[in-house]
Amino acid sequence: EYARTISSRNDLIFGATAASVPAFRFAKRTDRGGRFIDLVALRMPVFGELMRQVNMARLVTYLGLFYRSGVNLIFSLELVERLLPNRLMSEAVARVRVDIEGGNTMAKAFARSPLFSPVVVRSVALGETTGRLDESLARAATYYAREVPAAVRRLITALQPALILLMGSVVLMVALAMIMPILSIYSQIGVRH
Repeated sequence: EYARTISSRNDLIFGATAASVPAFRFAKRTDRGGRFIDLVALRMPVFGELMRQVNMARLVTYLGLFYRSGVNLIFSLELVERLLPNRLMSEAVARVRVDIEGGNTMAKAFARSPLFSPVVVRSVALGETTGRLDESLARAATYYAREVPAAVRRLITALQPALILLMGSVVLMVALAMIMPILSIYSQIGVRH
């Protein structure tokens, strides 16, 4: 009886895990679900910082590349908006574009959103003041080229204990799934005798 309870519990856990993957994919595709998932991703303790760094790195790299190639600033921001993986970041870039079209300076437009890091805001302000936005963004891209791998290392360090616990629980579940039916058979044999 106990073995059946463990087995049904394991089946339930496996079924819930298997069902959560398509549900997550479906939610990610919808506008509301995607925004919620992206918000949660940004607010997670260590992973959120990594996601923010990756999005900032893409922002300064692509914006600098388009601007250096001679694409006008508004269209460059529109392209960057489409290339950012996080919807909240993408919407923040869209608001920056609208602000600039409305007559605000780039520095003010970027500073209005808390999603943009101080490095990005300062780089944009410096580039706008000196007239060398591409160089300023290139320096910010170099900074993030160092910061993103460091954030990945911090994430791996933070996840190691959790991964060890996860692997231990998986091994325990497999061991129980193998041992419990054997114990059940022995107990039934014992009852017959």
